[in-house]
Amino acid sequence: MIAVDMEPLRKGEHEGFRDFVNALDSRYEIPDTTILKKKLLPEYYENVKQKLVIALSKAEHVSVTTDLWTSIANEGILSVTCHFFHNEKLIAPLLEVVKMEGSHNAENIASMLDATLSKWDIRSKCEAITTDNAQTMINTAAKLHIRHIPCFAHTLNLTEVPTRWNSAYHMLQRIVTMKTELTLALNECNRAPPGVNADEYLIIQETIQILEPFDLATTKISGESYITLSLIIPLIRGIKTKLVEVESQIVTESGNKILLCMKGSVDKRLSPYESRTPVVLATILDPRFKKKGFKTSDDEKRAGQWLEKAYASHLTKERLAVEETQPTPSTSSGTSNDLLGFLDVPDVSTPLSNSLVDVRQYLEKPVIDRKECPITYWKYTNNKLKELAMLYLCIPASSVPSERIFSKAGQILTERRNRLKEKRLNELLFIKQNSCYFND
Repeated sequence: MIAVDMEPLRKGEHEGFRDFVNALDSRYEIPDTTILKKKLLPEYYENVKQKLVIALSKAEHVSVTTDLWTSIANEGILSVTCHFFHNEKLIAPLLEVVKMEGSHNAENIASMLDATLSKWDIRSKCEAITTDNAQTMINTAAKLHIRHIPCFAHTLNLTEVPTRWNSAYHMLQRIVTMKTELTLALNECNRAPPGVNADEYLIIQETIQILEPFDLATTKISGESYITLSLIIPLIRGIKTKLVEVESQIVTESGNKILLCMKGSVDKRLSPYESRTPVVLATILDPRFKKKGFKTSDDEKRAGQWLEKAYASHLTKERLAVEETQPTPSTSSGTSNDLLGFLDVPDVSTPLSNSLVDVRQYLEKPVIDRKECPITYWKYTNNKLKELAMLYLCIPASSVPSERIFSKAGQILTERRNRLKEKRLNELLFIKQNSCYFND
């Protein structure tokens, strides 16, 4: 309860809480704060940690997100979440939060991330790092030689102003929803500023229409319990479609300027994602989309070719790994008397020819319903593309999971508890984030 509900460690000393527990069961003895800190909390942390270690050891591919946060005590803290398939579900456990020592540059962040990945024995199986678009984070991934995925939610909200589009969207929504209340409140004030007139309300309503698809996309892409990387290209296509539909409903000059600005932003900021290899492969390997997620026939063709190439490379690595573990067959000396011995020579197939067959078989089958689970689909398919799908589909499209950790950290590190030790903060956040995955 202390960790999950983010209660203070001295909760058991609060008179009201003690009276409440006593009323429920007078025989129950509430553990004191010392026992809680030195025994119960560390024991529970170790229990959950060991379960996570076992789960990670069984995972073939993992991906991580990371983010930096400055606490109320003005300390830099780095969070690392891990994303992989476990028991047919995509989970996003927290690996740890660590205090940043020294400058917050790419070299130091890379060093800390490398230590974390090595500590959890996932360095060799980490497929990607998803972070915000800061150059420091991009350089960090480069230093680690791990592919970098720029946070799509962050890119979606990049603007010329310091406020995110979805924040502006919700603010404008509230203005329209509370139109009557705002008018009454302004009428009651002696020195009230001018109210919003009818023309301004029309502009606000048009702006809401324009921003709505961006807000929907931000919400959809920020999940951590379902596959998100494969959603990027279909969402970009959906945003573009909605903006075209909205265009005929915009009548004000201001509304048209905002619409033009957002269209330009989509082309500049979002369209490059449609050429990113991991994003393209995740989309075509999602059985809900396959080639349907792409806008043009050229995009579909390119995605198919990239998949064939990636799969051929995967098969080559797989074959080389098998050959390394098998003894070299001995060759018999002398001349064979068997005139039909040539028939015993095995057929030679190349990874590319094999990949063409498997990819064609996969793409020829109809897509599954959008409400169905891609993980379940791949579980019951015999196509060898499965492993490649698990590699790309575990990569998160946004770094929101790491950002959420700091929302929780902010509730723990309050002004009254700003001296909480790093070890204790890590334990509390670890239990808070991970107990739902390993609480059996």
